[in-house]
Amino acid sequence: MSDNKKRSGPREGGGQHKKAKGHWGGPYKGSGQSIAVGSVGIYATCDNGKDKKATDELIQMLEESFTRLGKDHVGRSDATAAAAAAADAGGDGSSKGSSIADMLAAEVAQLKDKRKDRFKRREGGVRGTLFVEFPTADDCPSPEEVVLDICRHVQATQSLPSRHLMRLLPVSHTCGISKDEITAMAAKVAAQHFPTGDDAASIEFAVEFEHRANDKLDRKEVIDIVAKAVQAPHKVNLRTPQKTIIVQLVRTVCCICVVPSYKELSRFNVRKLAEDELEGQAEQKQQPAAAAAAPPQEKAAEAAEQAEKQDAGAAAAEEKAAAVEAKDEAAEAPAAAENAAES
Repeated sequence: MSDNKKRSGPREGGGQHKKAKGHWGGPYKGSGQSIAVGSVGIYATCDNGKDKKATDELIQMLEESFTRLGKDHVGRSDATAAAAAAADAGGDGSSKGSSIADMLAAEVAQLKDKRKDRFKRREGGVRGTLFVEFPTADDCPSPEEVVLDICRHVQATQSLPSRHLMRLLPVSHTCGISKDEITAMAAKVAAQHFPTGDDAASIEFAVEFEHRANDKLDRKEVIDIVAKAVQAPHKVNLRTPQKTIIVQLVRTVCCICVVPSYKELSRFNVRKLAEDELEGQAEQKQQPAAAAAAPPQEKAAEAAEQAEKQDAGAAAAEEKAAAVEAKDEAAEAPAAAENAAES
């Protein structure tokens, strides 16, 4: 056999080479910087291995939310905005307006621009998460406003146009994970959402803390930093807060937002929100049926009770009659004995 001929079988010192596992087969291999400091958007959780599909679903939901909020123009390029304006100007079909071909081209460019430039896809940095960055326009709706609109829309329509999304968490303030940076950011957030002064109304709040791929800071310590940044007359209420301060540590970034109706909207879990609404409807449908079925059962119970009473009354009457008869027989016994003696 020639020395140049390749050997078959495993190499010396080890077995055969194993096929490398894919992205979701082993440890997460993200960039490590899922959310850049200064970015604004929505951090979402999803089914494992479905981050790309879930991102598509979230962007579609964001497009619809921007339209409902009257912000459909936000994030478009100047060229697309001009083309859309030209198409609107020619919508009456007059000779002064654009041609049909120009209108169609403007609509196509508008759709391409919305999907390409309006929202930025980012890695979540942790398995089962994703991040979508918002446009930087001044009139762009806040992440809190968009998440509330989506959750309330899901609750009102009892439908969820998503198979893989779960929670939608707004990201409106970001900083590093050092204590000094978090303290400074907490003070900025508190001044914006919890005003102080003689005319300031008291707001009851709670702090929700979560950490992903980061265990460098103590949970209680971070909550204390954020809670102490909120000054009087505002108070802590963990059960029924008016506002919730959501603090998330994701790898090397701290994300903070302030939202109302956090617990009422199932902690912004759109899947659970849709399920709870459907379950509530099912219970409401079952209640009238149960109420309609209740009267016959109650009547049957009443009839059985009356029958028992009647049987008890008849038995008592029989016992009374038997007692009277026995008494009469006892009274007649001496006379019968006397008559028998005389005879």
